[in-house]
Amino acid sequence: GFGLPSAVHAAGRAIARIDEVRVPAEPKVTFNVGVVQGGQSVNSIAAEASLLIDIRSADAPLLAKVEQQIKAAIQQGVDDTNQRWNSKAITAEIKLIGDRPAGQMAKDSTIVKLALAAATAQGRPAALDSAHSTDANLPMSLGIPAITMSGGGSSGGYHSEKNEWWSPKNAHTGPQNVMLTILGLAGVQGVAPPAIP
Repeated sequence: GFGLPSAVHAAGRAIARIDEVRVPAEPKVTFNVGVVQGGQSVNSIAAEASLLIDIRSADAPLLAKVEQQIKAAIQQGVDDTNQRWNSKAITAEIKLIGDRPAGQMAKDSTIVKLALAAATAQGRPAALDSAHSTDANLPMSLGIPAITMSGGGSSGGYHSEKNEWWSPKNAHTGPQNVMLTILGLAGVQGVAPPAIP
């Protein structure tokens, strides 16, 4: 009956608290409640609810700090709901479902300089994007030089179901840039020695 706390309402309170977490512009950190599930029917109190939350940063200490702030926001949403209904029925269980460690290459590192030189050799603007969370994070976290390079073409609207787009115009330049960078790193016999040991 009415008077029991709803897990969906608690999730809503938690999302509102998460939305209040403030982060600095630099170093960059992003977070998003991307999937929300719960409830059985429109006229029953939800016994369970779940949230999938993505938190990213190239700065490991900041990533850990924001993770703790989000965990606290979730617990506050639970506590608010239990207090509202004078109950202890709502609890939260937090599970890590993926872990992409933080990492970032220095702008003057060999791998970054070679990738920029490869673009210049192609007659394209040598551009360095801001830090992102990519598959290069794992090797970087292990001390292995790594970067993520453009696949060619042009794109935008990332992480948006309806607004993400890609145009294949000049897409061939992406693989060419990657190949030139690899050749620079590995060296070419009789032309240039390897840039890395």
